[in-house]
Amino acid sequence: MLSSVSEPMSAQSQVGQFLQDESGQDIIEYALILAFMALGTLLSMKSLAASVGVVFANVGAALTAPF
Repeated sequence: MLSSVSEPMSAQSQVGQFLQDESGQDIIEYALILAFMALGTLLSMKSLAASVGVVFANVGAALTAPF
């Protein structure tokens, strides 16, 4: 007769099973890719904002300067 209660697994076999289990790995990889893309976007926006600020300052100065 089969018992419906399974025997507890040893800690070593649980760790081994955890290391072999790859479910959820894809979502972690996609999350890392998204995080690096967001970081790159933020860093490029900071440098782009400084450049755009300089351009607008030059245009504003040219518009207010007397002929």
